Amino acid sequence: MPKPTPIRDGFSATWRQPSIFFAELSWRWSFGGAAVLLGFLALYEYLHTLYVTRGDLLLLRTNHPALVSQALAHVFRGSGPRLVAATLVLVITLSILWIIIAALGRAAVLRALIARLAPDVTPAPRPLKPLFGLNFLRVALALAGLVGIFGSTIIAGFLTSPKTPRPGLVFLAFLALAGCVFLAWSTVNWYLSLGALFAVRDGKDTFAALDAATDLCRRRSGTVSGVSFGFGILHLVAFFIGTSIVAFPLSLANLLPPGFTFTLVAIVTLVYFALADWFYLARLAAYVSVVEWDHRPLEPAPQPMPPPTTRFEDDEPLFAALGSGAVPEPEPPAPEPPLAFPGAEPLPQS
Repeated sequence: MPKPTPIRDGFSATWRQPSIFFAELSWRWSFGGAAVLLGFLALYEYLHTLYVTRGDLLLLRTNHPALVSQALAHVFRGSGPRLVAATLVLVITLSILWIIIAALGRAAVLRALIARLAPDVTPAPRPLKPLFGLNFLRVALALAGLVGIFGSTIIAGFLTSPKTPRPGLVFLAFLALAGCVFLAWSTVNWYLSLGALFAVRDGKDTFAALDAATDLCRRRSGTVSGVSFGFGILHLVAFFIGTSIVAFPLSLANLLPPGFTFTLVAIVTLVYFALADWFYLARLAAYVSVVEWDHRPLEPAPQPMPPPTTRFEDDEPLFAALGSGAVPEPEPPAPEPPLAFPGAEPLPQS
């Protein structure tokens, strides 16, 4: 059986059929645009609820740090409950919207990838219910991760006190705790995202799809880890290149027009997001290739052909004797006929 190359299959599937990439880009960016728009509207409405007095305006125009901070504290005083309420409404709305859009988009994209890489497989006719469950678990996991990050700040704050301040130790403890939270979140979220493949391909429910993803990683740990590591390196390289390109116009912000700087930074950011989505889709296609190779039946190894032999009828007694271990005795030679001369009497036989 030829050795599988899932990374090459993933890039080939997205390159030869670009409509899959545009479908992935459409549902991702439609949700992202809606989230940004709702966020700006919520912030705009929240700022309109703040009351600014003439004294606050006077203090803000002084540009003195102490006076400006005093004016801001007076402006935002008592607006905490409104901010918390607006944040809760925004988070719940975006979570429900993401669960629906992500389920529809992932089902369509995975169907196209399976049809491209495994034309003999018929996807499940109704995979939306398990996809809703997987996306709900991902949202709950993200909220739990945010709570874990907030808890890390509280736990790290116990290491310092007004008498013995230790800002460096607090920062290191926060980084360690936040890193553990991020590692746990990314690992479980990766299994949930991989489970969507089995929900669409085999029609498994939410927890059965998660179990199938875990079983695949157990059987094909080397291949799956290689795919994840390869695409992770590509994503990291793209991030460093994008950061370097963005840092150049920002360093010349005082010399370039603000509109030009903002436009260049926006273009580079959108290109990076598109490239990151392409890597994510290619990685998903590579996982489809790994699953199909894993479900492919094993072919029997070819048996070596025996060397051609030629048997003759006169050799059968010899082969039979050699097979039994006995050596056949040679037959006595036949007597030669006597020579006869013209006019001579024949000799008597003894």
